[in-house]
Amino acid sequence: MMDFPLKNICTSEVIECQCTTAAELFEKLRPENFDSKSIIFRGQRDSGWGLIPGAYRTENGSMSSPLSTVIISELLSIMSFIEGCDEQGISFYGDSSTFREEFNELFKKPFGKFWPNTSMLNVLSICQHHGMETRLLDWTSRSYVAAYFAASSALEYISTVFLRDGFTKDSLHEQHLAIWSVNRDEVNRSHEVKAVKVPGSISPNLAAQSGLLMYRYEMASAVHQKFNNEPLELSLLKKNIEIKKYTVPLAEVLNILQLCDDYGVNTSRMFPGVDGVAKNAKEIVKKRNLKSLFD
Repeated sequence: MMDFPLKNICTSEVIECQCTTAAELFEKLRPENFDSKSIIFRGQRDSGWGLIPGAYRTENGSMSSPLSTVIISELLSIMSFIEGCDEQGISFYGDSSTFREEFNELFKKPFGKFWPNTSMLNVLSICQHHGMETRLLDWTSRSYVAAYFAASSALEYISTVFLRDGFTKDSLHEQHLAIWSVNRDEVNRSHEVKAVKVPGSISPNLAAQSGLLMYRYEMASAVHQKFNNEPLELSLLKKNIEIKKYTVPLAEVLNILQLCDDYGVNTSRMFPGVDGVAKNAKEIVKKRNLKSLFD
């Protein structure tokens, strides 16, 4: 799950649950505290960030852009991905002659009733999980997985920017990470934002992370209207949907990662395969370095 350096412009209506320790956070996030079929979670290393997908942070995602410009930009990104797969002989989930015909038609006529439709959502999901910026935002049905991603991202931040800039251990108590939660069913009744589970076969990582994807869907036939790039939580708050945000100081990062590991949530399991093993090995070094700072 990717983070992003944009601040939310309004979180006054988000219910914030402040925790002081990792143990307190995990107690509040205990799976039995939630309806496992409805409540979904997202972890971010900065509690001040809003729910802003990558595509909303590009030049084409500015509030002044027509919706048509943004959709065309997304289609061109998908086209580049497809062409790259073709060049290397790589197949991807959902590819077929029917899909190719449908995709090509999107450049020739109005976009249809909604964007993205189901077939485009699948390929966008693949792009998202291979590092491309899309309108999709990663969520999970497991609270401790969200805590892992918030803490893992925070560890990366501390190991690079934070320590490089000469911040002290005490400074880590002044910044907070966050785990967001919202009722998926309520989101999907909002008629503006969707939270959907896509096939696990799209990506082993997505399956391992019990991943879901949240996105704003558009009346794409209205191509001349302005693109709505406001943070997704603001769109949901306008629909009176309850959103919670659990926060804890960055100083608790190592404790959070240890508790995650105790519950079988760690880098190797979240990223199956050799890449996950290598990523985990690098993370162990970063945890060891941070622990020496704390000691």
